[in-house]
Amino acid sequence: MKKLIATAMIAIVFVSVLCVFSGCGSEVPTYDDTELYYEIESLKDRIENLENKNNVFWTDKAEYGEHETMTVYFKDTAVFEIRLRFDTGSGLAFGIANNYVINGSLYIKSLVSDILADYVIDSSYILCESGTAFKKAFMSPVILYKDVEKYVAAVYEANNDIAADANYDFVICVPGTQFEIARFVNVGVSKGN
Repeated sequence: MKKLIATAMIAIVFVSVLCVFSGCGSEVPTYDDTELYYEIESLKDRIENLENKNNVFWTDKAEYGEHETMTVYFKDTAVFEIRLRFDTGSGLAFGIANNYVINGSLYIKSLVSDILADYVIDSSYILCESGTAFKKAFMSPVILYKDVEKYVAAVYEANNDIAADANYDFVICVPGTQFEIARFVNVGVSKGN
């Protein structure tokens, strides 16, 4: 009788262990492709947000469309806003001046104090298929007054022919460095006639 009880107890323990390891009693959630896509995007946003919060300079997202306004923060303070200027002759913010030079038109607003535009975009650059065009120095510094949006022109120069490229990204960097904060992706560039 003791052997029968011991065998029954071992069988009950064995079945209990199998149920725990095989997932008996609980359903595994299933996702269709749409739900899974949104769950993955939500996780990416949370990771990006955590990464941004660990940086001293950060933006709400890493990539902006060309018609969006980028706000750059220093810790918890919004420091400046940048948007591309489309009220130009070509209707585009950037235009090819020659095979190595791109002119840019921006609107920038300082949100904390009066600062020079150089501090905001001096390290910016244009990334394209065949290379990178870096900003040239301003001839006369433009002052950005607090809470006043101002037009700022910029000239970007590359070491190789970039006029035939199809894709251009405008990259904003941490002031005084070449470390990217965020970028405007797939910006339109006027290539003349």
